[in-house]
Amino acid sequence: MQFKSNNVYKSILLLSFFFSGFSLYSVFIPLLMLSLFLTVYKNKSLYAGSVATSWNVLFLVLFVLCVFIIGYSRLYLDSPIKYAMYIVFMIVCLTLILVNNIENAKEMLLFLILGIFVRAEFVVIYSFLEPSGVYGYGKLLDPFSHEEINSPGISNSLAIVFMYLLVAFKANTFNKRIFLTLLYPLLLLSSIFLGGRTFFIIAIISLFYQYSRNINLKATIWFCLISIGALITFSLIFKDLPVFDRYFNLVFERFGSEGLKSARFELIQDGITKFLMQPMGGFTPHASEYSGNWYHNIYLDSARVAGFIPLIMFLFSNFILFFSYLKYKKQNGKFKSPYFFLSVLTLIVMCQDVVLEGNMMLLICYALFTTMHIQTGRYNKNGSIL
Repeated sequence: MQFKSNNVYKSILLLSFFFSGFSLYSVFIPLLMLSLFLTVYKNKSLYAGSVATSWNVLFLVLFVLCVFIIGYSRLYLDSPIKYAMYIVFMIVCLTLILVNNIENAKEMLLFLILGIFVRAEFVVIYSFLEPSGVYGYGKLLDPFSHEEINSPGISNSLAIVFMYLLVAFKANTFNKRIFLTLLYPLLLLSSIFLGGRTFFIIAIISLFYQYSRNINLKATIWFCLISIGALITFSLIFKDLPVFDRYFNLVFERFGSEGLKSARFELIQDGITKFLMQPMGGFTPHASEYSGNWYHNIYLDSARVAGFIPLIMFLFSNFILFFSYLKYKKQNGKFKSPYFFLSVLTLIVMCQDVVLEGNMMLLICYALFTTMHIQTGRYNKNGSIL
């Protein structure tokens, strides 16, 4: 009976994380509340995590609240307070469930990532099959809301999925290898359809990180040569297909003719300049060939609507992340944390997307990755003061 009850409890935890990643509010909210209740019932208490974890979560919550309260009138949302409560609820509940069930933490994170993946693939496949053929790079059609959405948000979500599976998921069984064999091609094809450069940059960084940890320099060089050869061969074989002309050429042209040239760099310069002149916020982005309302950068967008106060809160969270890594590294020179790497890369992705008014799941992932980094780092053999 105890075995069955434990399985039911674990299944509820995994489902709550999956539907949180899927962003199905009507399902994940009651599931998270149930998971939290069962966690308290099982453990007879509610552990808030280490001091560093608690402060990190607190600063993230304060960051969100400051942005939405101070910048209420400057947000492009229909219900800013409702949206803020969703974010705070998810950050608090998911991190509490994570630290109180650390033995299941890796599986719960995997299910969250799978939820993100499944929802993103629904959007991609639905948009790809839409008869008008106007969707892909730039805009997509959401099958759940039947509204047009920007493609970078989905592309960036898939980047998070790819880097997590590559860096943190251990394919140590045959079934897991088959699982990855099915997922990786779908991720690659979806990213090509979306034409987002951030996905490929994050994927390349993740590949180099992973191979630098596991194989020697000679094997790395061979891997790069084989990858380049396979890419060239693939290009030569499929270059005459219509789908190649439309989607593959888009990616090659964006990297080939545009390179890293983007309005983003001009937006960053514009945002920093205006922030120094208006530290309380209230400025708007301006760049050539850009007519949007956002900087697509979590630091600048939060400063745009609410000034320096939320920015300080978020920077404190960043400081805790890097300080904890340096502390663990000092205590154990061989300390390596995939979750520190995932946290840093998620930060990079958040500097390429609209987060608080759009792809809030990036911030949720950042909160969970930093929590895992701090909590798991505490259990190294030398301990930690955090």
